[in-house]
This record gives sequence, C-alpha cells and structure tokens, in this order.
Amino acid sequence: MKAGLVQKQLRQEEAEAWNILDIIKPEDKPLQNFRSGVSSLLENFKKGTAAYKLIHDFAFGLEPLSVARFGNILESLRGDKKYLLVIDQFEEVFTLTREQERETFLDLITSVADIKDSPLKVVITMRADFLGSYLTHAALKELIEKNNVCIAPIATGLMETIIQKPAKRQGYTVEEDFKEGYIIYGELNDENVEKLKQIGEILIPSKEFNLNNEEYRQELSATLLD
Repeated sequence: MKAGLVQKQLRQEEAEAWNILDIIKPEDKPLQNFRSGVSSLLENFKKGTAAYKLIHDFAFGLEPLSVARFGNILESLRGDKKYLLVIDQFEEVFTLTREQERETFLDLITSVADIKDSPLKVVITMRADFLGSYLTHAALKELIEKNNVCIAPIATGLMETIIQKPAKRQGYTVEEDFKEGYIIYGELNDENVEKLKQIGEILIPSKEFNLNNEEYRQELSATLLD
C-alpha cells in the first residue's frame, strides 16, 4: 500500500492533486486512531478559521463523534485539493474491536460515500480471509461489493523486483545473498540520508526512520526474506 498506491500512484503521479493523510490502523481503538488520522488535516488550514476549529475539535475529542459533525468537516474540505485516508489492516475492526465502537467507526467511514463529490476518499486494505466480516454492516457491504479490488499474493519471482527497484531508483546498489537476504550498499552522508529515508519507509514501513538506532540500521542494511 505505502510503496504502491500511496508512494507511486499518488505521491509521484498525482502529487499536486492529492493530500494524503497519515495512514492508520484500527487496532483495538479505531475511533482514537481515526481521530488521529483526521488531525493530519489541520496542516492544510490556518488557525482561527472555521474549518480548522471543526477539524481540531473533532480530532481532539472536544466534540462527540457523529456522522453529522464529520459531514461538516468533509464539506469544509471542498476546494482544489483531494484528500485520501488509508486504513490498513482493516480486519482488525472485526478481530480486536468491541461491537459498539466498531459500529460507530464503520458508520463514520462509510458516511463519506453519502457526500456528493466528497473531497475525501477512503481506501481500506483487508486480508481476503476476512472479507465475509463486512456482511454485518449494510453500508460497508454495499461499498465493498461495488469497489472491491482483489490483489493476488506476490509471486516468488517478483520479490526481487519489489525489493530492488525502490533502492535502485534512489541510486543504491542491491545485491542478493540467499543466506543473508538483501544487502543495501551505500555511503551514509548528509547528501544521501534523505534518499535512504525514502528507501526505509518503503522497505520497513512499520518502523520510524532512525539511523541512530542500531537495530533499525541492521534491519535496513539487511532486509531478510521470510
């Protein structure tokens, strides 16, 4: 998701059109994480404006979560920009979340589809073996059945391309060692740390970029294949 839809298709091909919010995961607190994702909208508005206050109060719990209040935020986003909220590992809504919180969360994200020409789009990713879970929520069921895109497991022969190409685009050499995994070679200096950061965000998206952390450096320099 981060290396494909977000990194390539949106950031590189349509960078001027899309404003990509922080990617969130439901975990066992989807409403709190949803507020966090919405809070990243604040950087697009000046303090003191009506839109800023709407977003701020919603994101930081100063107003109760409701579809109506979220709808007001969506209306305030109208303009030249498009906004994208990505919810990864969406199956956690059904495996980790209590029913009442789950229903509120699903009502909020599916309400986006009720806004005509909504400036915010929502993309969810979910393991195929959990697809049946959405049947319990009518609006979600309808949206998934209309917009579902299935992605097949990565073929073994494509793994090398997936790992090597992002690094090579940034000017690094990647050598394969079937015992050690993939080794990234490149001198660390002020000029290429930013490039290395981009590679790290692609290869190790689950961890914050931190070259001062020995464990992170080791994982980045030798990304092992399971």
